[in-house]
Amino acid sequence: MVLNCPLCNSGSVASIESVKVSELAELYSQMLGRSIIEEFSGHNEFGFFLCGGCDLRFFHPAVTGSEGFYESLQKFDWYYLEDKDEYEFARRYVPENSCVLEIGCGKGAFAKKIDTGNYTGLEFSSKAREMGESAGIRILNETVQAHAVKNAGRYDVVCSFQVLEHIADVSAFLGSSIECLAPGGRYIISVPSADSFISSATNATLNLPPHHVTHWSDKSLCSIASIFDLKMVELYHDKLADIHSRWYSITMAQQMLNAIFRKKKKLIDLSFSSRVLTRLAGILVDHHLAGKQKKGSLPRGHSVTVVYRKPIRK
Repeated sequence: MVLNCPLCNSGSVASIESVKVSELAELYSQMLGRSIIEEFSGHNEFGFFLCGGCDLRFFHPAVTGSEGFYESLQKFDWYYLEDKDEYEFARRYVPENSCVLEIGCGKGAFAKKIDTGNYTGLEFSSKAREMGESAGIRILNETVQAHAVKNAGRYDVVCSFQVLEHIADVSAFLGSSIECLAPGGRYIISVPSADSFISSATNATLNLPPHHVTHWSDKSLCSIASIFDLKMVELYHDKLADIHSRWYSITMAQQMLNAIFRKKKKLIDLSFSSRVLTRLAGILVDHHLAGKQKKGSLPRGHSVTVVYRKPIRK
């Protein structure tokens, strides 16, 4: 089988690991309290690959979640957070009264952070759109590919927060997003960072299909600029958020224990030994590591945000 990278189309793709759908389904069942086996479209296994050209890590086949799947995640208060470090960073690149397009806007949390009377949000979930519209935020249930057809070059700022990693056809998504952007405009992307602690986490349910189908390193984000002829303005890693501090500490403790017991790290590990080491890691964190980190020396957090600029053609 010839497999090309979904970002740069390179054929220089190496297999990292494979995951069984039965194990994926078990993880999601534990989290959601119900089976989502129908989300996997009859597949038995997913491969996890690395592109040698642009450094993108991706799952194949790229099976993404349905609207019903995402609505089941909205029962968790933390799924649509109102305050994120990436919002505070990004708002500095949104001049007052800019024409703004946010793709995958949820219920419009970022719209409330910026001073513009010309905001449009695109959102997959009809329930999220209804919540946003009840607060007076303009949200459309429309793909960016469809939106770009009638809105080419319209927006001063195009942004997406924690969206790109959910997209199967990343090239089409990025191309259409940039098409909506006016020359000289800013394109802002925030994604979970493959250069952070989350890449060391085992059984990180929401970093797996059908939720996340791509993993983005700094190198792969830099590749976007060269592939789509953009200028990179700034790349920013957030600091570890309180909501992720215990996850971070347990992941680091598990990494230490895996090294001691010479246990290979896997994306999914439901074995008895893994459960024992996870529990032991939790005990170590609770009794020895909790509260040890000072605010000024926090490690990299969950996400990375990049600002690009679309060139002005003479």
